[in-house]
Amino acid sequence: KGKIWHGEIKNRAKDGLPYWVLATIAPIMGENGKPDKYISMCVDITHQKEVEQELITHQKEVEQELKEARKKVDIELFQNISYAKHVHDAFLTTEDKINQVFPNSFLIYKALKIISGDFYRIDRKDDTSIIVMGDSTGHGVSASYISHLVLSILNRILKKEGAINPSKMLGTMHKEISHITHLNNNHNIIESADTIICTFDHRNRILNYSSAKMKGVIIHNGEVIHLKKDRCSIGELSEKPFYVSDNEFQLQNEDCLYLFSDGMNDQLGGAKNKKLGYKTLVKTLADNYSLPMQQQKKNISEILNTWQGDNEQTDDMTLLGIKIG
Repeated sequence: KGKIWHGEIKNRAKDGLPYWVLATIAPIMGENGKPDKYISMCVDITHQKEVEQELITHQKEVEQELKEARKKVDIELFQNISYAKHVHDAFLTTEDKINQVFPNSFLIYKALKIISGDFYRIDRKDDTSIIVMGDSTGHGVSASYISHLVLSILNRILKKEGAINPSKMLGTMHKEISHITHLNNNHNIIESADTIICTFDHRNRILNYSSAKMKGVIIHNGEVIHLKKDRCSIGELSEKPFYVSDNEFQLQNEDCLYLFSDGMNDQLGGAKNKKLGYKTLVKTLADNYSLPMQQQKKNISEILNTWQGDNEQTDDMTLLGIKIG
């Protein structure tokens, strides 16, 4: 059509070896306006193509080496995080021990990223049990660091003073966490932990509790009683002084106490891909509270899974249920 063609051509020499040329072919037009003959100019680019191939091969080798290096780093990172999880879990109360203290109970505990920022602790001494649950800001290893600090301080308080009133324990924990995380004024750790501490008198069935933003409900004869929570977290920076109130509730046989982290009601899902919500979660608890505790756990887990659907988990999840009696 009278146009100049320019491109690379691969061919074979008489000895069978391949060679490359960069060719330009131009038509010479005849009187009828059609190409009458062609002229071409070729430049041997075999060496250039060999160099290019060597570079491509080298690039693939480098990419493979990088892939293997990343794989090795990923394996080492996973092993380190798995060990951190092992350390984190050692601070938590086992489900067997929870069931020894409260035979009618269940626990749902699901980490978002292998290791959770949520934490809990249950201990009993004589006729008094202590129940602790917390939700550190963030996820993974960084959040678990705050959890470890909180549980370590709690363990020291219990050994030294026993189960004193919940507000005093939270106050001590806040003071010590704040001191540790703000030692370097240039690099303050800004993470904190929503935490609730309860003490339960098994003989008189009296629940005392203080809550720093942590949620919980009691269901008594089908009535939902929302646990009071104060608007502060242990370890957080605030111009206002840290204060949590002491609260008391007389429990009865068959009453259910539920403590849970934000991850339970913040899970995205459903037809409109929105949060499950606090009201829906509490209604689910109220609909199931009269059932045996393991059946409750099964039903609630199925409802959460159905709601979540194909969505990824939104946050660390913890739900503790205890039936009195």
